[in-house]
Amino acid sequence: MNIKLIFYIFSALFIPLSLTSAGENYQFSPPIKGEIYLSSLFGDYRPGHFHAGVDMRTGGKPGRRLYAADDGYIWRVMTTFNGYGKALYLKTKSGHYFVHGHLQDFAPPVSKRVFNEQLKNQSYKTNLFFKPGEFPVKKGEFIGHTGQSGAGAPHLHYEVRSPDNKPVNPLTQNILIDDTRNPEIISIALVQFGERTDPGSVLSKEIYDCGYNNSTGEYEIEQPITVAGKFAFELNAYDRINHYNGNMGVFQISFYFDSQLIYRYRADTLEFDSFKQSDYVRDYELWYRSLGAHPDPKRIDKDRYSFYRLYLVPGDNQPTVKLCVGDGYFSSIPGRTSGFNKVSTGKHYVDIVLTDSNGNSSELSFTIDVVEKPPVNLRRPSPEFVSGAKPTDNGMTFLDGGIHVDLTPQKLYYPEKFWAREISEAPLVSGYHIIRQFELYPRFTFFKDNAAMSVELAPASSGKNYYCIGWQDIDGEYVFAGNDFNSDSSSVGCKIGATGRFAVVVDSIAPELELLRPRMGWKLKSGNGVTIQIKMEDNFSGLGSEDDLKFYLDGKWMPAEYDSDRDLIEFKAPFRLDKGKHTIMLKVSDQCGNESSLQSYFHVM
Repeated sequence: MNIKLIFYIFSALFIPLSLTSAGENYQFSPPIKGEIYLSSLFGDYRPGHFHAGVDMRTGGKPGRRLYAADDGYIWRVMTTFNGYGKALYLKTKSGHYFVHGHLQDFAPPVSKRVFNEQLKNQSYKTNLFFKPGEFPVKKGEFIGHTGQSGAGAPHLHYEVRSPDNKPVNPLTQNILIDDTRNPEIISIALVQFGERTDPGSVLSKEIYDCGYNNSTGEYEIEQPITVAGKFAFELNAYDRINHYNGNMGVFQISFYFDSQLIYRYRADTLEFDSFKQSDYVRDYELWYRSLGAHPDPKRIDKDRYSFYRLYLVPGDNQPTVKLCVGDGYFSSIPGRTSGFNKVSTGKHYVDIVLTDSNGNSSELSFTIDVVEKPPVNLRRPSPEFVSGAKPTDNGMTFLDGGIHVDLTPQKLYYPEKFWAREISEAPLVSGYHIIRQFELYPRFTFFKDNAAMSVELAPASSGKNYYCIGWQDIDGEYVFAGNDFNSDSSSVGCKIGATGRFAVVVDSIAPELELLRPRMGWKLKSGNGVTIQIKMEDNFSGLGSEDDLKFYLDGKWMPAEYDSDRDLIEFKAPFRLDKGKHTIMLKVSDQCGNESSLQSYFHVM
């Protein structure tokens, strides 16, 4: 084991377990009692964002009691169908915020306030802010129960935020876990560039598999690496923890070239303003192609094929990058090394050290041979040209003007030429009708800001309200992306954040509803704790907002909850139902305007 590895193990072991603010040291309590088991780490990759907290396992079911981290007050609560579902924000005396997501309920006084607000506005969605004196709490006080509202199975999403609202890693603060497993290194990618150093100027990407050497205790490259010109490296690695077999994000990466520290990544803090860069600053192309090779890619952990760029792409402003000499690029071209790390021909030595928050480490060591000329004829591959972009006053058009995207230079990270291709092959889909498919190139090009895309519809198209845009996901299926119509409904569009494959989809099928409990005419023994459940399945566009669902009990609107993962609409009455007959009515509308309704009744004896 070399000196660098020993040093970084030592430094990682002494991460503080408290927060310091204005000269004061604050010790915080964890949100649940007993040993904590995690299923996701801070900074883990998600398509479209980074994970801003940790996910705590709750035994596969809701109902674990939650406790306040410190003295303070309940600052905010939210209830939505998506995202964090029912979420509670605690502000402590230090000024820090603690976020608890996917809850089953809040402490009774808060739950009552939320319920009354929902009734007043006749909307399940709430976003309430409280003053310090409204719901004060003491350290360790009960504040709610874990659940499975919003996205995902039962678990607790837990965040720690600084007084200026920046997420910080809970494993460097108030959460201790049993973890003795080292990070795992899978492969290294050598990326070679042309004139520029950006994703649009990549000439080649070569992946080299890594293997663990039991005798040295280090990872090694299984084949020699020869390179010339401009190049950089990417690392496919993930972390593992005790009591869980999933793949998670890496906490710290230190990259050395000829014993000089070139790049350091550390997942200790994030910024919401740069969350949307997640697909851009990681190598989405290699992630997509690696994950897409699996028969069921959506079941694979997102961090399994996460390729960390050990260099900066233009516009990268992630706070996790602590050091990057020469932006992480190397060049062996004489006289053209401005802004690069200059390298000479011959052998050079690379060390990459990975460390988790508990001090467990792994190391990859290998050599590269820099030669005068590239070993192969490198050139950027050019897909079949079909329709180049034509500039307009507010963007560009494709395919004879039938597609318009308001993509301007200000929305790009780097200069790029775009083109489009019409797709004739019919995909194997069920439940919705595709009338047109096309792809925008270059593939995997991400925008600094979203762009509005519109697609012209045929003049004779009937039922245009049922038209929408679908974006092709990694499993080949299209997902609803939007249905923004222009003033005369001659085009339909959506916002896009990258190139990709799209389709014009007709969704004219209404959601299907099935009453699960209580069945029609059931006789309940008690009016306490009555739960009403209705299964809802939709073929494509789904519900767009909480206002697309209207639930009535005995003719009065009630805040029913919708869980899209379980296709379940549920209402748990927070009051006792009187004896006698009770009626149920549900009305839902998907994002293309298809409506369904259900009526039923039951008795309380």
